Amino acid sequence: ELADNPNSAEARMKLAQAAALLQAATAALNAQCVGNKADDPSRDLLLETAKAVAAATRDFLDTSDVAVAHADPNTKEKHRACAFRVDMKQASVADTVTAVAPVIADPHCKKYVAGSAQALTQACNALIGGIGDGVKDPKQRNELAKTAKAINEALQQLVNSTACAGTAAEAEREKMAAAAFEIQDAVAKLLSAERGDQKQIVSASKAIQNASRTLIDAAKGVAKAAEPQEKNRLLNCMTDLTNAVRGMLQTASAAASGDMDEETAKRLRDEATSVGEAARRILGDMTTKQAAMAALRSASKAAAASASALVAESKGVARKADPETKADLGRAAEDAAHAVADLVKSVKDSWVAPDNPAAEKALLESVQAASKPAAGLASSARAAVPKVADMKDKTSLNASATNLTNALNRMMAALKAAKEADGHMEVDEALQAYAACAADMDFAIASSENGQFEPIPGQTRDG
Repeated sequence: ELADNPNSAEARMKLAQAAALLQAATAALNAQCVGNKADDPSRDLLLETAKAVAAATRDFLDTSDVAVAHADPNTKEKHRACAFRVDMKQASVADTVTAVAPVIADPHCKKYVAGSAQALTQACNALIGGIGDGVKDPKQRNELAKTAKAINEALQQLVNSTACAGTAAEAEREKMAAAAFEIQDAVAKLLSAERGDQKQIVSASKAIQNASRTLIDAAKGVAKAAEPQEKNRLLNCMTDLTNAVRGMLQTASAAASGDMDEETAKRLRDEATSVGEAARRILGDMTTKQAAMAALRSASKAAAASASALVAESKGVARKADPETKADLGRAAEDAAHAVADLVKSVKDSWVAPDNPAAEKALLESVQAASKPAAGLASSARAAVPKVADMKDKTSLNASATNLTNALNRMMAALKAAKEADGHMEVDEALQAYAACAADMDFAIASSENGQFEPIPGQTRDG
């Protein structure tokens, strides 16, 4: 195209854009070669946010078309050139994200996304500046500014998505942390079960069994990328956890069958305590609170990705819908998009400073704040499904709404767990105190039976 028309600015723009995309793809290939793979929630969040950027850009261009419909020829020509540039830069964002999303944890790949986002922002600003004097209607000018703001918000979410992107290995560690948290929760329920409460014993035991499998699988993933010393520590901890869970399940089975004498009850408490301690050891220096917040960040990214997907889907359907459905979907999508952008920013801040109390508080608040407009969008989308004529759009919109609802449920469960994490820290301390008390009791019993009153090393809380 450039060879046919060497003076074409549009052809030169396409060539420069192709060269930039080639550089981004090369950086992504290099990151793949060194195994710098991103975790699934980070990859999905980036891809779905790019779709939201595309939908916002489409709204902006449609609004600008209406704004210049009755403008002078000079304004229309400026609009044509600027709109072409905006469309090209949006395509560049989409192509760049597609190329680097699987390895977005790589620093070089993040720069290409940020660069494409900045270029689109500049193109949008150029369009507004280029046609500003030719658009006389204040309402149209306000609509243009509103849709431009929506693009900037989506682009900021895109850049924030890259800033909280983790590697696949980090995702395994978060999964490991979440599973350990579930084990601690189930152990606490098992220890609080009344003697003979078969239902709670069975429920807690099954929860421990399932979570321990998840924990061990995730720990294997972490061990693969770990240094030899850490790998050996994890393997030993996995063995300890497996043995502890096996012993506890055998005792819990006997207890649940109704044969729950005092000796069985004590053995079940001891073995449940051992399971809790083994799960805690496998985390190394990660606290229960840190584990819960890591799980919340991961669930929030997944929910933000699903919400962004439905925002884009809803805007596409709204363009072909009746006025009432269009207004409802548009309003719901706008509210959700704003809340999700704030949520992703909070995830990013918590990711950058995981031990910062202010960042932690902001994330908890953002999750709660985003849940209502996101759920509202899912509700509006479902209400619109019967009114959608195209079967493909109908199926896709309903599936996206269902995905968002499920993701929100998981996010809110993670929020509840994070809020309860301080209580779990108290449970951790209680488990340690119980183990220490049990050691003292064992020593006292041994002493009374043997006539020995000097502590035996290893039989008391002091060692």
